[in-house]
Amino acid sequence: MRQEPRPHRAPSSRPRAQPGGATKYRDLADNLLTRIEAGEWKPGDQLPAETELASAFGASVGTVQKALQQLGDDGVVVRRHGSGTFVAIGNVRDEQVRHFRFLAEDEQSILPITIEAISVDMLGEQGPWARFLGSEPSYVRVLRRIGINNEFEIVSEVLLSGRHFGEIAKLDKSELRHVRDLLSARYHRPTLKVEQTVSVQVLPPRACRLMSISPGTTGLAWIIRGRTYRDAPLSWQRVFVPPSDHPLLFTAWRG
Repeated sequence: MRQEPRPHRAPSSRPRAQPGGATKYRDLADNLLTRIEAGEWKPGDQLPAETELASAFGASVGTVQKALQQLGDDGVVVRRHGSGTFVAIGNVRDEQVRHFRFLAEDEQSILPITIEAISVDMLGEQGPWARFLGSEPSYVRVLRRIGINNEFEIVSEVLLSGRHFGEIAKLDKSELRHVRDLLSARYHRPTLKVEQTVSVQVLPPRACRLMSISPGTTGLAWIIRGRTYRDAPLSWQRVFVPPSDHPLLFTAWRG
């Protein structure tokens, strides 16, 4: 069921954006983004009206409009004519198959999926995820098994910054079926952009066991890199896909 957007809250009384000539609207956009990152306005929230923002920041309405336009271009907010400006939700639940979209025999219908979180732990290894997330002492690793139409399974391994999201490792597995939702709702970090690469390789023994397929099976290794506000790295996900007659649909997207 689609939820109605929450009404806006007026900006708190903080120092006003400083004039900066042609960059003033960029300073204002950065100020607004900082408050969104801090959770003052959460994904789905409505921002104050342009005139209210102009008064709060000591800026012209034109400057506010340019700032909001920049945030809109960056995927941070969504501007709806006649309704206002809203913080972009950006993430879509896995069961709505933004990523895991396998097609039925008609090559149009999307097959249903189920998601099971198998484990969550802290990982100290500097694997390929470190090149994207940055070098850290440890990372949160969420291992999930995803069933495709009760026909076959794939394995998903999500890596996150331990410095920023370490407490996720303490959560119950039942809360980790939809990692992107968790990052958006609890940490105000929606996934706004993804980068994907796919290669063919012999699947790791552990993945084969989890998918109940023969050791040494060749399949797909699918890497999904998620970015959030300021184009910052957010999540690194590796998905192992066994051989299947069902096409896998790829679509570039930005939330």
